[in-house]
Amino acid sequence: MANQIFSQILIYLTDFSGFIKKFTGDVGASGVHYDWLVIFFFVFVVLIVALSLGRSRMLLALLSIYAAYFIESRFLYFDKLRELFKNLPDYWLHISLFLLIYIIVFVILNRSSLKHRLTLAESSIFAVVLIAIIEMGFLATILISYFPAEWLNKIPPKLIPYFATEKAHFWWAAVPVLALIFSKRKKTPPSIA
Repeated sequence: MANQIFSQILIYLTDFSGFIKKFTGDVGASGVHYDWLVIFFFVFVVLIVALSLGRSRMLLALLSIYAAYFIESRFLYFDKLRELFKNLPDYWLHISLFLLIYIIVFVILNRSSLKHRLTLAESSIFAVVLIAIIEMGFLATILISYFPAEWLNKIPPKLIPYFATEKAHFWWAAVPVLALIFSKRKKTPPSIA
């Protein structure tokens, strides 16, 4: 059941640009690609979700993604989990386990003293938006890495090099760390007057 729902969602997403083309009747200027309209729409939605976390929770969410991916990839009891849920495919188990660990780690970190230490309050809005995009890209590469290879055919071919390759997976994991290095504003010393 869940397989069919997710397959149908992917089919709708890949066909969305064709739908927009039919709906607008090619009204756009020459050179406008409707695939980019789809990409910008999803980036907009992702930004709304990411910014709703706020500056104080965004780094906690990023740290939770790293922790959940690390723990899920080394989960010792996956065979027992597979026996418990025999009717679910392995990729659904991996995705569900990752999301469960992510939520647990996020809740724990949100209640810890790290919430006040790991904040982007000193960062500019541009840095916050940039980190939000990077965070969602990293999350997308992790989730896509769990999908079976035949499902990659349902993802628009233009997006595969950016989200579904080992090289993309590495860079989406490394870029958040690099972005954090440059995201803090320099503190100005208090003026003595």
